[in-house]
Amino acid sequence: MLVERHASWIALNNVVGCPNNCCYCFLGKNKQINPMSVCSARDAVMQLLQSPLFAKDVPVCIMPNTDIFATKDNKRVFFEVLEELLKNKVTNLITAITKREITTEDAGIISTYIKKGLKICVYVSYSGLPDSFEKGVRHKGVLDALVSMRNLHQYGIPCAHYWRPLIPQNSDPKILKKVMNEVKKYCIGSCMTGLKLYPYMSCGDYWPEAQKAYDAGINPECFVPKGAFDTIIKLARANHYKVFVDNVCLMSSLLKQPCLYGLYKSSRCVKYNLCPDAQRNICGEFYNWEKPQKTNKEEIELFGLLKNADAGKTHNSEKQKNNSYWQNYFINGEWVEL
Repeated sequence: MLVERHASWIALNNVVGCPNNCCYCFLGKNKQINPMSVCSARDAVMQLLQSPLFAKDVPVCIMPNTDIFATKDNKRVFFEVLEELLKNKVTNLITAITKREITTEDAGIISTYIKKGLKICVYVSYSGLPDSFEKGVRHKGVLDALVSMRNLHQYGIPCAHYWRPLIPQNSDPKILKKVMNEVKKYCIGSCMTGLKLYPYMSCGDYWPEAQKAYDAGINPECFVPKGAFDTIIKLARANHYKVFVDNVCLMSSLLKQPCLYGLYKSSRCVKYNLCPDAQRNICGEFYNWEKPQKTNKEEIELFGLLKNADAGKTHNSEKQKNNSYWQNYFINGEWVEL
């Protein structure tokens, strides 16, 4: 679908297909094909704004079914979409995801759109996995993701780190520490997640235990190597760095707005979403039932139900499907550690 509701955001899929050759790819039949435009940037934005899924308080992710910086055409279309969003005075937070190189020229263009009024955050995926898992994401021995983070930071563009997928091959404490030492220099925070499996995927070659569990009917929001999240949390605390298992909390922290998904003071909130104290105060004020002039309990409960219903509306036609790869999901159970 051109417009979909993911758990974290509204997705605009105007380009489909990814040339990145990642062994854990979730795109199914669109894996490792040349990206194809579904429609023009103008038509895509018009359909986005007219969609019943569109809401001004929900972030919009551009082209998540490809890598926006994998090809020259992808970049061109991405910038065309930004131009259309600007023309239509869209105030939503705009996000995009890549593990490829964002040049200084690219960063300069993004910066220009921010100065003109768009709110943009770029997610850079950096897992710490070896070349055998991710092909085409290094040039002259240098990882594209690290170049992108540096260039985004240079231009003052918010850069969020996607720490995914956490699997046995990149969850050794030494590897986790190396990733932390890189991202803490450039990123506003990290969203960490394990491996989500779908019926058309297989991890039997590199994580047979997870595949065996999935084949037996276990389908959590993701599989995570035992202790990986806890190790990252310890590293983050030591480095005064923000990490999250819930992407909605990362974005709320960026926007300095309360998280509207009812996660405040949950076990995930307290233990695995390392918000700064200022952000916890923002959420605390919002969820303070003693201050009806701010909001009220019934409104928040209703809002939470609507958000969660919307999040599952387009992706739960089959029981086994969800969207936890883009954001840990709210319908399936919590992650399973193996």
